[in-house]
Amino acid sequence: MTNLSNTPTTSTLSKDGYMRIMPIADYLGIHHQTVRRYVKQGRMPAPKIVCGVQLFDMTEIKTWLETGQVNASTKKEGV
Repeated sequence: MTNLSNTPTTSTLSKDGYMRIMPIADYLGIHHQTVRRYVKQGRMPAPKIVCGVQLFDMTEIKTWLETGQVNASTKKEGV
């Protein structure tokens, strides 16, 4: 059984820096497959790939949430 007491929640996650796909999905309140689909469709900023790990830039995510626009330079890098 998984210990959920140490699982980060949106209230404990940093608003700056980078997040992996599962915490970003929790932060947005959507399923991780929906995040993958949105990135593939160009509907949200793509993650950066660092040493094989996909990381979402929280600054880009916040800008996207505020404006609803995806910067062309952040489209389809990962996922």
